[in-house]
Amino acid sequence: MPSEFKDVPLGLAAKIESLSSLLQRQVAMRMPRYQRPYVWEAGEVTQLMEDLLAAYERQAHSYFVGQMVFVRRNRLEVEIADGQQRLTTLTMFLAYVRDRAAAHGDMYQRLIALNDGTPRIHLRPADENFFAEYVQKPGKLSTLLTAEGTATDSQGLLCNTAKVLSSLFESMDAETLHDFAYYVSCATVLNIIEADERGGALTVFNAMNREGKIVSGPDIVKSELLERAHLSEEDAEDIAREWENLEDAMSRGAFEELIRLTPRLLYGEPVVAQGDLGAFRRVVDERLSPKEFVRATLPRYSAALTGIRTRTVAAGPHTQDVNRRIACLFNVASVEWLPLVVRYVADFGGNHDKLARFVRAMDALAFALALNIGDPNEKSKRLARIWAAGADEKLLFGADGALTLSEAERRALLGRVSGQFNRDNKTDASLRRIVCARTNAAMEGGEVPSLDDRVTTLEHILPARGGGKSWETNFPTLEQRDRYAHILGNWTFVTKRQNGRCGAKSFQEKRKIYFESPDGQMWAIMRDIQDVEDWTWEAIERRHQRLTGLLARDLNLHGGEF
Repeated sequence: MPSEFKDVPLGLAAKIESLSSLLQRQVAMRMPRYQRPYVWEAGEVTQLMEDLLAAYERQAHSYFVGQMVFVRRNRLEVEIADGQQRLTTLTMFLAYVRDRAAAHGDMYQRLIALNDGTPRIHLRPADENFFAEYVQKPGKLSTLLTAEGTATDSQGLLCNTAKVLSSLFESMDAETLHDFAYYVSCATVLNIIEADERGGALTVFNAMNREGKIVSGPDIVKSELLERAHLSEEDAEDIAREWENLEDAMSRGAFEELIRLTPRLLYGEPVVAQGDLGAFRRVVDERLSPKEFVRATLPRYSAALTGIRTRTVAAGPHTQDVNRRIACLFNVASVEWLPLVVRYVADFGGNHDKLARFVRAMDALAFALALNIGDPNEKSKRLARIWAAGADEKLLFGADGALTLSEAERRALLGRVSGQFNRDNKTDASLRRIVCARTNAAMEGGEVPSLDDRVTTLEHILPARGGGKSWETNFPTLEQRDRYAHILGNWTFVTKRQNGRCGAKSFQEKRKIYFESPDGQMWAIMRDIQDVEDWTWEAIERRHQRLTGLLARDLNLHGGEF
């Protein structure tokens, strides 16, 4: 082999090491700001520890726990580019053993702290002091078993990990626990990859992600954005800190949703799949600097999305109505409306009248689309027109505005909600619940019911099937039963338990279940029948006309401006 060919790429080194070998290096291991926080939950912690325990019980020579990627900062410090979750969890296990097997505590503390007593592992700044105080300081881990109200989600997960470790090993005596921990320290094997610069580490990190290691969308985006933005170290740290603070202020799931929606929010481009870095970088790199994106754009959209998700959008005198309608929007089958509303709240939330008009129109349009009103092939074009209209009220609300239901669409929607819903059609079964929930929200004092099947069930007061003689007096023919059982006037919401008891019982028996059940819930659409003594076709017809009228007024189906 010619000497000019190298075995290992320049700037990269790889070595197989045991956990104890890694943790006896006199090197501090630090989490850079661009990395994600600790995210392991009980399942991942349990799986790792049970796998190690099984290896210990069969006395396997070694147990491989994967690769870790480090970036060399200097001879005394490395950054952890990948491996934080495993390294943090294993350190917590060693701290647990240190505190439980006190006779061997110093031995394990030497794997947790350097010779000068400083911690070997430094988590991100938001969690570093917490980890040092309760994990890396001897005798403090048990405090996490009863900790409440942590400052960050990741600190809460660290507390959960302490509880999992205690649950798994509390019945193991101290000497056996020490023997197991010694085995873990010596037999746990890692492939340590070290790079001289972040770019090299990121290449390995992303390659590992493509091979199936699960990393969240925001983590990948943050790493990519900061690594490729050619920022100074100081700017990268500052921007990563602001990103981190914003992520902590939201739930991790909500922040991931925000990142996924960003291309749509900024320029109306399709919502990207998790990890589609090309689409994300294009919309950010072409139009915004990373500083502007993190410091101005993300916080604005974060506040809007949080307000929408928590139904706390401020709209002055329209606040209650706007948040009621936003709750209704979440009950339609598709959430294509969400980025549109987020953008409008972020951009025009200060104009309360304008915001209220937009949300009311979006409520009606989304409901119509959910009920398959209009040409389904034109749906995407309709949404694109809303994006293109921006703040132009004529293009949004004019006679042919993108948010305006045409007269034909209003008639079709009114005909749909006032007509029969096919008893045996699965689509109609789902739509019945949407119609019933939207009607409930339109009623005086009506709330927006959750459409969770485990809680809320649509009940046919006149049974759709069966019922026997108790119903034959008022509905002697099958044609009458079919006509009146499957319209809005015959529906209410009940809990799943109530529904199981109702069946095809008589109206008087059902009334007791509706209004006297300790496990019942009183929706507006149920209160509406509280004074009805007999369930006849005339009672259903009157109620049907009244409910469809309420719904039509709330959705402005008779025309005119919102």
